[in-house]
This record gives sequence, C-alpha cells and structure tokens, in this order.
Amino acid sequence: MIIKFLGTAAAEGIPALFCRCNTCLEARKTGGKELRTRSQTIVDGKLMIDFPAETYAHSLQHNIQLSQVKHYLITHSHDDHFYPQDIAMLAKMFSGISENTEKFYFYGSDDVALLAKPFIEKTFGTADFITLEPFKTYTIASYSVTPLKATHNTKTPFIYIISDGTKQMLYAHDTGLFCKETEDYLYNEKPYFDLISFDCCCGTWPDVNHGTHLSLGNIKTICEKMQKYGIIDKHTKLCCNHFSHNASNVLYNNHKIYEDEGFIMTYDGLEIEF
Repeated sequence: MIIKFLGTAAAEGIPALFCRCNTCLEARKTGGKELRTRSQTIVDGKLMIDFPAETYAHSLQHNIQLSQVKHYLITHSHDDHFYPQDIAMLAKMFSGISENTEKFYFYGSDDVALLAKPFIEKTFGTADFITLEPFKTYTIASYSVTPLKATHNTKTPFIYIISDGTKQMLYAHDTGLFCKETEDYLYNEKPYFDLISFDCCCGTWPDVNHGTHLSLGNIKTICEKMQKYGIIDKHTKLCCNHFSHNASNVLYNNHKIYEDEGFIMTYDGLEIEF
C-alpha cells in the first residue's frame, strides 16, 4: 500500500490564515515543507480520505486525476475535513462526465450523510453517499474498511482501519484519547497495523487529555499499550499528522524530535510505501 499525505494541518492551516505568531511567520518565510494545508490523504491513488475545500488545489499540486478517484472516506462533519459543496461539481453540466461513467461514492456517518444530501442530489445520479456504522466492516473499492468511533466533538466521528488483504493501516484523525468502545475493539480484536497515522494536533505537548485531539505524549502512551497487545511492533510505521500552529514543535524543521521517539513527522506531499 502507498499512502500520500496531501494536507497535514488542522483547520487553520500552517501558516494560519490571519496569524502572525512565531510559528506562522517562520512558515511563511521558509515555505516548502513548512507550509501545511488542511487534512487530506489518498491511499494507492484511488481511495481518498476526507474532502476539504483544498481538494481542487491538492489535485493540481499533486497531479491527481479526480475523475479516476471514485471512493471518498469522510472522517467527520467539520468543514476542514468535509466541504460538501464541491460534490455538486460532479453534475454533468460542470464535470462533463458521461452517463456511462462509474458512479462516485462518499462514505461516512449519518451526520456527514445529512450534510452531503443536498449536494449529492445536485449531481443527478453521478454521486451517491453510503452511510457507515461503527465497528462494522465494509468492502470499499478493493479494501476492507472498518470505521471505529473517534473522540471528537461531532455527532459520530470516525477513525478508519483500512486493509488491502495484505497490509493494514489505522487512520486516526481527528480524535482525542480512544473511547472505551474503540479501545475494547482494538484490544479484543488485536488487529496488526503496518502503518498508523496519528492525530498530533497538539504537537509535542505531554500526555494530557486535550479531549478532541492528541499530542506526542498521548501517542507514545497509546503505542506502549498497542505494543503490549501485539497491535504494532518495531516494523510498524508510525506517523504524526494533522498539526496546529497553536501547538509546540509543529514546524518540519523539528522533525528530528519526532524521529528520535520513533515517529515520522508528516508534511504535505509525503508518500510512504508499506
């Protein structure tokens, strides 16, 4: 499997739109890997995770033919992860898609479905939304996908287990410390992960309960428990992603801090094969 991180920031981006904090000033000055757009990821060039307003820009920057990407997993309803207005661009009058083209599918929880509905209707059959339930496994494209409950301040946020039958990953954004149901699922089922992408919105803050996001301290605690249960091992690629400019050590020039702890600090455009 190949995961490509298209956007690696929280809602404000880095630099944030109107911010002049030291982190944002440095990001603007340095450019390159210090510029982080809002969160989006693609797996094997065909399974998109999240659909922010940057989707169009990401497709241009990374040469992604969106007409060939038919499946979109949505983590939750916040608009930095789901901008449903652009679904309407799938209508034939905007896209030029023929009637024989394979349908585009969006997947997520019931509250995401509610947001998507008016824009799905505007595509007149080109797109559809499939509502998922937590802890049930679905076949999506050529993948086995299991949504788990995230800890976030929307009605039904998801994190996702994704497997191609050979390799398996956990995409854990946006979430705070795992809720009991998700912990019970992970530590009873004991799925082995070849890669995990962790929410690290809080940067290198210590192991504190932020509520809806994770810090490097939280992630280290989670990984220690996962290792005890055999869910990860020394071969698992552990990624820190989804950074906020409000947190500590979120510029890429701090990547060695993460590497010294055994983690990969993501940046926009990073591609990992596992």
